[in-house]
Amino acid sequence: MLIVLLGPPGAGKGTYAKKLEEALGIPHISTGDLLRLEVASKTELGKKIEKTLTNGELVSDEIMADYIEKILKENPNGVILDGYPRNMKQAKKLDELSLKLKINLDYVINCDIDDEVIIERLKNRVVCPTCGRVYNLISSPPKRDKVCDNDGTPLVHREDDNEDVVRHRLEIYRKNYSEILNYYRNRPGFLTVNTDGEIDAVFKSILERINWSGTSQEEK
Repeated sequence: MLIVLLGPPGAGKGTYAKKLEEALGIPHISTGDLLRLEVASKTELGKKIEKTLTNGELVSDEIMADYIEKILKENPNGVILDGYPRNMKQAKKLDELSLKLKINLDYVINCDIDDEVIIERLKNRVVCPTCGRVYNLISSPPKRDKVCDNDGTPLVHREDDNEDVVRHRLEIYRKNYSEILNYYRNRPGFLTVNTDGEIDAVFKSILERINWSGTSQEEK
């Protein structure tokens, strides 16, 4: 089983991917988080992509293709992909990999939200560098000021969450957004969900639509 979550940075892909992981029992793979871990760990891959990530650019298609193939091979029962594909070349490569590895692409969930809402969200987003838990200082703050509820680690604001970088990331994403959606739009299992809402209500909607038929009924 393979589920892809599409949507711009800050649309809530990670939040709903984690909830799907708990509900469906297959791992959530955040390509962005894993790549940032490579940078923090100073691996060879991390050294190659550090400047790219800091500037809000996308890692090359070739590097991502190798990385995704490795992830899929390590998870033959399926994964929830958050952050891949981001362009048409990646989308077509994912089809090739799913066919090669015999992992069916069951659902493509498009998380839709206004750019200005995203910018406001990310300005207030902080993360735990130890466990990766994400907080929003306005809508979902930690119990103690800027300290992780799970392990007490001081929370940090990611370098690529500053407004200028976020706007640049959104510009890159929107440049590829329409073509990718059109590529998936008429497939069984494609659905668009407006994620500018209460988290549990949005997630309930996703589960209902997946369990209902797996066909597309777009929400605006």
